[in-house]
Amino acid sequence: MAIVLKGGESGKGNSICLPAKFISPFYNRLLRIPKSGHIIWHKDKPTWRTHNRRDYSQTIPKSGHIIWHTFSIYVPYSPTGTSAYVRSSDLNQGKKLCRRDEKTVADLMEGLNLGGLSMVIAGVSSPASGGEHLISHFLDMVAYREEKSPFSRHGLQVGLGTLISSLIYERLKVLSVDEVISRLHCSEPEYEKAEDFFAKRGFDVRKEYQKKIQVLNLMRENLPSLWNRMKKEAFTLTYPAATIKKVLTEAKCPLRFSEIGVTRELARQAIMYSRFTRSRLTVLDFADELNILQGVAEDFLSR
Repeated sequence: MAIVLKGGESGKGNSICLPAKFISPFYNRLLRIPKSGHIIWHKDKPTWRTHNRRDYSQTIPKSGHIIWHTFSIYVPYSPTGTSAYVRSSDLNQGKKLCRRDEKTVADLMEGLNLGGLSMVIAGVSSPASGGEHLISHFLDMVAYREEKSPFSRHGLQVGLGTLISSLIYERLKVLSVDEVISRLHCSEPEYEKAEDFFAKRGFDVRKEYQKKIQVLNLMRENLPSLWNRMKKEAFTLTYPAATIKKVLTEAKCPLRFSEIGVTRELARQAIMYSRFTRSRLTVLDFADELNILQGVAEDFLSR
């Protein structure tokens, strides 16, 4: 469990305290953190701070402020960016993965650990689970409802979702603020259609659906003012669809839903409706609210 501490040594910003057991043994060695220790990350500084258990209990009162007995050590990673940023050198390792190269597999496991750490820090799964995962979850829901085995392994389904997400980002990147405003005004969300789709198939997503509608209303209201910042800070972290396709190909992953036994219609439904299975915003929401998701789905499924 992540403990959010208000304040910090400077009395400004927030800090997050994580028990050391959440960090992989590799990082315990790197930071020389005793098993009884805690890691504290300050959002406004690229450092980690550690406490041993004794100091932790003595120096953090109920108010949550860190007062003393801390020291800093630099870690060459951005905790919140671990799942959004991938080193370019890691993108060309598909063939080595297929050969079960030890170092490549170790690097992959390190990336998974960092993704897990980012989720613990955030307190939600969003940093490592976006629209690509919702597509996979949707397929798993269908398989479960039909009392069938999953269509494929989780990673292979997410790989297809990642390819779709990359196509969406390519279209979002070129939109100006004026185009965003125009598309929001021209689009007429068919939320009831999605609700009816799930109800007819016996999927109980009402709780998440109702939360999502509230979030979407806020998103539509605030998206224009945030658009340029999103383009600068978020969209620049994404890779082109051609790069994602090359990576998946080298790792011998499927590039079409038909390769994992998913029909064209079910694939279309997964792309169009999976966003309503979770309340968090993903790229699928931006795409559909800006009236480009259907076009992406048709283009992808026509290949």
